[in-house]
Amino acid sequence: MKKIIVSIIAFSFLIASCGKYEEGPSLSLRSKKARIAGEWKIESVYQDGTDITTEYNAIAGSDATFHIEKSGTYHIHYTGGEDEGTWAFKDGKEEVTFTSGETGSEPEDYHILKLKNTEMWLQHHHGDETLEFHYKQ
Repeated sequence: MKKIIVSIIAFSFLIASCGKYEEGPSLSLRSKKARIAGEWKIESVYQDGTDITTEYNAIAGSDATFHIEKSGTYHIHYTGGEDEGTWAFKDGKEEVTFTSGETGSEPEDYHILKLKNTEMWLQHHHGDETLEFHYKQ
């Protein structure tokens, strides 16, 4: 009986340690690449903790889409334009780097706060500002 209890406790700690991202999930059967791939829409945007979703949608449009392919490419469509480029995980898949195909653009790193099948939260530091993007599929 003692061995069973010790095994259950050890397994509980193993499951609890599987979570990589601050906001979850703690365990997923889908790979990180499979979870990040898909068509995403902005649910909310925060600048230094303040909700700026309305202002963001006024610029990008509420119908803006962010399509990420497993192959390592992305395509963004927003009011007044579009962008495409490549993406890659970095720092043990705790960050993702997006590199625009636009000439002269610099790669941008985003810290992954949450990466679920239908929900993704990314945090980006831009100068003194911290932007947080909450996406839904």
